[in-house]
Amino acid sequence: MRTRPALAAAAVSALIVLGGCGDPEPSPDADETPSASSTPSPTESQSPSETTSATPEPEPSEPPAGDTTSLSTKGLGQGPPPGIAVLAAADPADPPGTWSLVRSSGESVELDVERPFSFVPMGNGLVLMEDDGDGGAAVLNIDGTGGEVTREEALGYRLAVTPDGSIVAWLAPDHAVHGIEGGGQRTFDLPVVDGASEMGAISGQGTCFEAESEIGGCTAFVDVDEPRQAWLTSSHGIVDTAGPLLSVVDTYEGSLVGLLSVTDEGSCGGLFKKLTKPVWQTCDHTLTSFSPDGSLVLGTDAYLDGFGQRTVAFLDAAGGLEHEFRSKGHGPTILQTAWEDADHVLAVVFERGRWSVLRLGADGSAEVALGPVEGGDLDRPYVLAEN
Repeated sequence: MRTRPALAAAAVSALIVLGGCGDPEPSPDADETPSASSTPSPTESQSPSETTSATPEPEPSEPPAGDTTSLSTKGLGQGPPPGIAVLAAADPADPPGTWSLVRSSGESVELDVERPFSFVPMGNGLVLMEDDGDGGAAVLNIDGTGGEVTREEALGYRLAVTPDGSIVAWLAPDHAVHGIEGGGQRTFDLPVVDGASEMGAISGQGTCFEAESEIGGCTAFVDVDEPRQAWLTSSHGIVDTAGPLLSVVDTYEGSLVGLLSVTDEGSCGGLFKKLTKPVWQTCDHTLTSFSPDGSLVLGTDAYLDGFGQRTVAFLDAAGGLEHEFRSKGHGPTILQTAWEDADHVLAVVFERGRWSVLRLGADGSAEVALGPVEGGDLDRPYVLAEN
């Protein structure tokens, strides 16, 4: 899933605007909403009705499809550690700026980086995007020992990765898509898109070099600001607009999800099989990524502004809501999400001076995977692998 970094230097991606800091003001029902739990009970798994009634309906014993759960870290059980790779900040006793790659196996590799905010495992190493400390970003190719192999400047603040994890790409200052494949051993470039400002998504399998396999070749999607439009650039040499889409955020086996419109009230997006009209569309959530098997689409707030987001929504293949987690009042702010498996998402959250990684299920389950640890709102201690 293509997550959105929260940077001390105010990095702004094509779809997520990061601004002010701190917890939002509480809503009147901030202390009345129940917490999600790993084993939802009839009282814990239901959020209060949005409207009042003289005779409340009894709550079901299990959350029905489309139910909304109030998101909170309070009372959650401790689950296993993340099943995907994570970057973890150093312990307070270690020098500032020390990070470690924690693999899904539990193995840890120390990294010589200071401000990472996005990464993808590649071969035995990783491709990492780092705040360069000067208002921009750099992309590092890091080997299995944590050593830096290459570093180059990037345009924008987004890494894109193919569904199988074999190809990683970003936008370079020359407005061309640059990438790494072959387990980190080989680089490639795709044709320039004039005016491109941010990386969107990339589709392909194994390699962008078409002559090397029957399924070789790739297509990347980038955002252009003036006029606002999504464009594609491919290893076939094709450069063209991406239909009516303003931004493409993820792809899966010929399907893609992206942004169709943005207003002061929110945004609308959809799922496409062809770049003409969506199979389905919604204005209730901003779509962000496909699940690993393509059966679900993740959504977040329809209106994106401020410090992170407040919603995690699981949508089915037809655009129907399977389950939604919604944070209220001083509840958690969501800074990053990434699919752990076909039914669960990991979410980096900040709540009242503490950071945690939560495991949220499409069935309404929730538990803590990492943390909590104390820290300020700019001291994010965890970064999840893009997928």
